[in-house]
Amino acid sequence: HDQVEALTLADKIVLLRPIASDAAAGDAPSVVQIGRPLELYHHPANLFAARFIGSPGMNLIEVTVRGLSDQGVAFELQGQACTAAVSPVGLAVGDAVTLGVRPEHMQCGSGPLQSTVTHIEALGEHSVVYARLAGSDKTVLAKTGDERLAVGDALPLGLPSQALHVFRADGTAQRRLVRVAA
Repeated sequence: HDQVEALTLADKIVLLRPIASDAAAGDAPSVVQIGRPLELYHHPANLFAARFIGSPGMNLIEVTVRGLSDQGVAFELQGQACTAAVSPVGLAVGDAVTLGVRPEHMQCGSGPLQSTVTHIEALGEHSVVYARLAGSDKTVLAKTGDERLAVGDALPLGLPSQALHVFRADGTAQRRLVRVAA
């Protein structure tokens, strides 16, 4: 039940999710993903695994596919063209997908996205910054070592292509083109 403990101590994790139907009927939980802790962290199989593994949790942003190529899946966010280095197989232009990026992979202070700092959790070595994306009510989290940030500051953000995840409408993940060692 404690994902931090599981990531710290386990050699292998079996991530389970209860079935939404009546548990009294004897339904067993479903297996979401099996693998080494860092495999689940860097390559979640679906939105459930992406939301569950990691603290703070993965940022999830609804976007629409604008293009497909060997380099990945293109989308637009705040009028800026971005690409996620994931396999385009099974997707089509116009599909609604969920973009995922871990807080430590957000590029604070550089990038095309505009946001405003709404809250800061100072944790010593780094801070977790809560930032509202301009033109929306979506708040994203980013880890940073920049101690100069304050609530109300404008904060440009970047989304590195190789660190992005894309989840289809059914919640399953697109295979990442850049394999992160796990």
